[in-house]
Amino acid sequence: MKALLAYTDFGFRVLVLIACLTFGLIFLFAGARVALAETLRPIVQISGQMLYLGDLFEGLPESKAKVVLGPAPQPGKEMVLNAATLMRVAQAQDLDWRPSSTAEQITIRRNATVIGKDIVEKLINEKLFENGLTGDYKLSMANTIADIVMPDNMPAQAEVSKFTFNVQKDTFEATIAAPSATNPAYEMNVSGSVDRVISLPILKTSLKNGDIISDADIDFIEVLQKDVQRDYILKAETLKGMTPRRMVMSGKPIRDMELENPQIVTRGASVTLIYKSGPMTLSARGKSMQGGARGDMVRVINMNSNRSLEGIVTADNEVTINADTAL
Repeated sequence: MKALLAYTDFGFRVLVLIACLTFGLIFLFAGARVALAETLRPIVQISGQMLYLGDLFEGLPESKAKVVLGPAPQPGKEMVLNAATLMRVAQAQDLDWRPSSTAEQITIRRNATVIGKDIVEKLINEKLFENGLTGDYKLSMANTIADIVMPDNMPAQAEVSKFTFNVQKDTFEATIAAPSATNPAYEMNVSGSVDRVISLPILKTSLKNGDIISDADIDFIEVLQKDVQRDYILKAETLKGMTPRRMVMSGKPIRDMELENPQIVTRGASVTLIYKSGPMTLSARGKSMQGGARGDMVRVINMNSNRSLEGIVTADNEVTINADTAL
């Protein structure tokens, strides 16, 4: 009886051991399958001209990874593959992969060398300088300059292979070659004109009649030369010491008619009358009957002789009488 029980217990232990080994192998193979399972790459950036299966999926054997799926996007462009397309690719290549949802997708980007608008404009400016253009100006392109996009194995450089500049019309035509004029993988024709720019004096703050303009009141703005009107004031020196006739607004070009010399003699004010004749200079006390700016002819009264005279305003509260006129 004891022998029978011992035999039964031994047999049970053997069964348990076999079961453990069986389940262990199942989990082992399952784990290996998971480790070897194909997974979709989160981001795809490629440099070559062809798209390979290995660009989309990780965990592939080398023979599978090198399978060509088709041409890659153009340099700088991208392509999106949705869940349905990815599933068809997986089925066609016998991959053990299925999308987790219908929203799953992958974006494939082709690396590129990009030469932007700023580089093209720099090349044109250099050629304009070589052709004798000086001073401030702005480029005005006849058409929109697109980026030059090339495969990423090419250097980000370009040259001007052809250039002409019409000095009379301020127009130009150029051919841009990338990466060089001797090795033009890409060429672009551009044309346009040069808009010359001048600096105009303006007021920093708005001023009214009676305010005397000084250096502290003056600022500058750049204006296209073709937009400058004939009566615009071009030099800051012209503004200094002047006063607005009414109100001159800040930040805008100023016209000649908006300014006048400030009155330095006011009506009814006491003035000094100056009389010059050769080396002789006489002065007298007078009263101004008119207001006037420097250089204006005004009428005054000599307070000593009570005579009415005319003279020219020469300084603050000073009027110079004509030498032919008696005080």
